[in-house]
Amino acid sequence: MVLVILENRIMKNLIVLISLIFISIEVFSIERNYDVEYSYIESIRNRTSGNINTSAIILHSIIRVDSTCGSCYYDLSNIYFQSGQLNIALKYAQKAYFIDTSNYWFALNYANFLLYAGDSISSLSIFRKIILLPEHTYDDVLTFAELILYDGSNLLEGYNELLKVFTETQLPEAIRLMFFYKAKLGYTFNELISFIDSSLSLHPNDTSLLVIKAELYAKNNNFRKSKTILKSLINYNNLNLYAVKVFVTYHNKYRDRIYIYNTLDSFFFSTTDLNYKSNILSQFLNFNNPVLASYLKQRLIKILNSDSYSETIYDLSFNYLSNLNMMSILLELGKIFVSKYPDNSSAWGRYLLPLFVLEKFDIIDSLLVYQPDAFKSPFGLYVAGVAYYRNKDEKNAVPYLIGALRSSGNFLFKTYATNLLTDIYYKKNLLDSAFYFFELSLREGYADEVTMNNYAYYLALQGKALAKAEFLAKSALQKDPKNSSYLDTYAWVLYKQNRYNEALAAIKKAIKYQKEDNREIMEHYAIILYCLGKKDKAKRIIRRFFTDDKLYSIFFNSVECKR
Repeated sequence: MVLVILENRIMKNLIVLISLIFISIEVFSIERNYDVEYSYIESIRNRTSGNINTSAIILHSIIRVDSTCGSCYYDLSNIYFQSGQLNIALKYAQKAYFIDTSNYWFALNYANFLLYAGDSISSLSIFRKIILLPEHTYDDVLTFAELILYDGSNLLEGYNELLKVFTETQLPEAIRLMFFYKAKLGYTFNELISFIDSSLSLHPNDTSLLVIKAELYAKNNNFRKSKTILKSLINYNNLNLYAVKVFVTYHNKYRDRIYIYNTLDSFFFSTTDLNYKSNILSQFLNFNNPVLASYLKQRLIKILNSDSYSETIYDLSFNYLSNLNMMSILLELGKIFVSKYPDNSSAWGRYLLPLFVLEKFDIIDSLLVYQPDAFKSPFGLYVAGVAYYRNKDEKNAVPYLIGALRSSGNFLFKTYATNLLTDIYYKKNLLDSAFYFFELSLREGYADEVTMNNYAYYLALQGKALAKAEFLAKSALQKDPKNSSYLDTYAWVLYKQNRYNEALAAIKKAIKYQKEDNREIMEHYAIILYCLGKKDKAKRIIRRFFTDDKLYSIFFNSVECKR
């Protein structure tokens, strides 16, 4: 629960900070010349009017004139955060803070963005300074204490700071944190129960304190009292999320499951506000618990069919089910998703995932004809390319595979698309195109061991860039040292460099690890033996692959051996 409280506080602090971007210039007490000050006021006016882009342009122009304008960096950080560009927001928040580390707003802004980005350690070091500034608030101290508690070090430092707020305010938030500190500092069960009971006398309607008490009972094996408290809080008309989470964590008997399933059914299939139901469902989809997992496995499709949930909920549901590898349920979910949001390329891409994994290529082939817009997502482009490739329609496969490679991000199937695309080009003898996409995969960082092995082999067949081919073959082998195909490639690269003894050692390993006789590997073995002067043995190996003596007799005619 500490982590949940911390997450809630992050959002609360960020909302407060974003609202402060409308604070006037005087708050920051920054001296500027008239033109710069006028421009800054113009940026505020534009931002207040909703002209965010214009405001950002003005702020950037001010920085070019006055690089010490901390409030400009501060405002820009909030503008970029609102637009979803956290990395840029962090950069500008840091610049504002470094310009004036004693400025409360700059420090709080930077600390909260660090917290939002997941860097709690750096954020803690800033909050340690914030609580020393005269403008700091109780919220700042509580956030600092939570970070200390979450970090697990310097507990007494956090405890002492928290104690001041707790003594002065008796705020429920301070009480909850104080309980967690006492638990972590080794207070006994009786001491903790006594603390919670005295706190409840001050705040008798604080449900979070009751949940804490119920969890404390459960942890000490008093399940009857724990269950009594939790059931009093779990009402389907106003479902208490934390009470449910504690209940399903500690109460896992058959009757408990039936109770919680019925309660959740009553909640999700009621006329309760959809936004509230969406919030609860999204929390469940992010909570790893076997009881809820079992419930969602049985009910999720029915829940999503019962109301018009947002696309975000469908995305979360897809991620949840795909992580559990529930492909059959994903398929049902995909049908609902695309029926409700037929213009959403992400929805179609997610529908294609279980179709592809379950190898339902008949449906995919029909979608290619009747629903071509289904293949606009990066994964959809890849699936279309694979479908055409399977049908030996390489002309149509190529543009889809190239489209997948050109899509933004470094998704896994770019690797597979590269391997298919280069195979098509090489078979068509379009070597420059094949080598271009090999190089692209290496440069962009999505080449896997298969890609590197294939590139090395094709280079060896052409007798080109053999040093590079050797490096690639070795790199593939580092990933899978007992792969007979990779060993064969490495042997062939060495053969092409006339390093016959090394090639022989590699090809023998390839033969050792092959699952069944591979003609190509055995042919390479015979050629290497032939070049080492072991011609009789080489001919015996090759003879069994030819029923026609004429073909057998000319096999070694094209072999060139250099001494």
